[in-house]
Amino acid sequence: MRRRDQVNLTIDKGADVAITLKFYTRNADGSAGDPIDLTGCSGKLVAKKAYDDVAKVIELATSPGSGLTIPGTGGTNSVTITMAKTATKLLEAGELKYELEVTSAGGAIRTRRADGIITITPRCNDE
Repeated sequence: MRRRDQVNLTIDKGADVAITLKFYTRNADGSAGDPIDLTGCSGKLVAKKAYDDVAKVIELATSPGSGLTIPGTGGTNSVTITMAKTATKLLEAGELKYELEVTSAGGAIRTRRADGIITITPRCNDE
């Protein structure tokens, strides 16, 4: 069974970003099953130009104000990615590779929940 989802994301350069990802178990036929309970978990998203690059272009975490939120309510299955336009304005147009890892409440289990490509789209109106 695959433990992560491949999810490609798009960020408009210079725009506020709020993207919510929801996670479910997979049934034998590949369809979505039950919600995965992420209550009490922490998370980290890292994006680079290439998987083996040392330099991180984007790094978000679930610590307060760090751009990644896992709601604290019981039974939640979502992770929200947020970035202010002041941060996205600094990104170069192009593609980044990213991974989203979630760590269990006790810290014992770390799972890559999603990975894929983040496409940064350019803007003509750069206010």
